[in-house]
Amino acid sequence: ASDISKAKLSAREKIRTYIEGAFVAGVPADIIIVQDSGGASTSLKIIKETVNEETDANGNFQYFIDAEIERIGLSKANVTAIAVAKAQAELGADFELKDSYLDLKLVSRTRDAKGTVESATVSVDFKGGFIKQVKEDEVKKLSAGKTREELTDFIPTDHNYKAHITLWPFWVSRVPSNQKKITAIINIEKVDFKTSGASVTNSSSTISTE
Repeated sequence: ASDISKAKLSAREKIRTYIEGAFVAGVPADIIIVQDSGGASTSLKIIKETVNEETDANGNFQYFIDAEIERIGLSKANVTAIAVAKAQAELGADFELKDSYLDLKLVSRTRDAKGTVESATVSVDFKGGFIKQVKEDEVKKLSAGKTREELTDFIPTDHNYKAHITLWPFWVSRVPSNQKKITAIINIEKVDFKTSGASVTNSSSTISTE
């Protein structure tokens, strides 16, 4: 009985190591494996164990185990796209994501009568840096022929979008109509956007081995 118990423990650890390795190798780079609040991302379930207590000449016996390990994952691209859409609805459609941080945590899960995950609630923590898209040619075209005062009223200053207008030589009071004589230097500060909430998904996958 002691040998059987040791064999069970050894087999379970070997299967866990094997399946976790298979997951690491098989999960697409875009998929984020969601961990629960305790930091665990997998759950090993023993489906069937069979022990053949007959030993061979060396005293070895056969032990069979059927198990599965479960992980819940979400597409980083899909979750980020939802967060970006939310940010652009608030900041403006012409703001583009430059950098981001995404953290997912498993809140709860529901199972069917067979114990298979039907849906999961995942908390989403997203932080992103957005920059307003401004085209140099467009700025030149819209600035041509305008006075400093007209430009000040024309260029928006919201969301860290600020304009510094210089006319040279100093006695010039109006931007040249010839766009080739206009130099537009665009340097827009990044706008930070944060959002958090819960996402419900029915995306789950299992790998079983025997």
